[in-house]
Amino acid sequence: MKLFLRAFFVLLLTIAGHTVLETARDALFLSKLQPQLLTLVYVTTALVMVLVTPLSIRLTRGAGARNALVVSLLLTAFGAAWFRIRPPGSGTVFALYVFGALSATLLVGQFWLLAGTLFSAAQSRRLFGPLASGGVLGAIGGAGLASLLLEVAPLRALLGAAALCYFAAALVATKMPVEEAPAAASPSTAATPLGPQLSKLRRDPFLARLSAIAALSIAVSVVVDYLFKVRVSSSLAPEQLGRFFARYQCRAAFRLSPQRVRSPFCSTRWSTTKMAWCAIRRSAVLSS
Repeated sequence: MKLFLRAFFVLLLTIAGHTVLETARDALFLSKLQPQLLTLVYVTTALVMVLVTPLSIRLTRGAGARNALVVSLLLTAFGAAWFRIRPPGSGTVFALYVFGALSATLLVGQFWLLAGTLFSAAQSRRLFGPLASGGVLGAIGGAGLASLLLEVAPLRALLGAAALCYFAAALVATKMPVEEAPAAASPSTAATPLGPQLSKLRRDPFLARLSAIAALSIAVSVVVDYLFKVRVSSSLAPEQLGRFFARYQCRAAFRLSPQRVRSPFCSTRWSTTKMAWCAIRRSAVLSS
């Protein structure tokens, strides 16, 4: 039970930090730059992700899933703090947007890799639904925190709050007593290049379908995100953006709550295909 609660709060604090950071990121970007530049942001994020993902994999292989997550959380906390003290120029807010997208993707992926080592297959079927609800509660809490802070502090103060959330998540993650397999036990595995492993996608129909579903969900989210932010930028004044995005994040998280309640049922009764399509719907809700 303690292990589950620690994992739950790591995910809650991670998503809370991302929600606070995302609120500041979106408001600063749309107040400093034209929304049409979001297309360049998406391309830059994809290119940087191609470079960063192999580094994340090597870190996980070398240090273990828990230590890799702790290191990534600390780096994200320091990154958010660095953006807090930097003047919000055009280049800074552009880099902040890319940083926020990259950190969220890597941290969530590393968390579920860690969760896979914490629980057995039988435990995962029973606990992953309730565990995922920590992300929804984190989004609600992060949005509420952003709304409260914006009543008494400037928009950039959210970046400091996000850094504290990430640091707290790293602190809780260090309390997880995870037994990691020694890296020296399988040196050939650690040195295996990614190319041959990725080629398995062409030979395994199941992996190919999962990859296609993931690509479709990302494409839908990007298109909806772009259209939504173009509309927001043309409808609101820059000083209104922070409070608007904080309220929007809270509403989006509440809209996910009914699906969160159904998650344990989905994980035990639904087929993998239905669960994947459920994930696509969740992505669309978060971006709408």
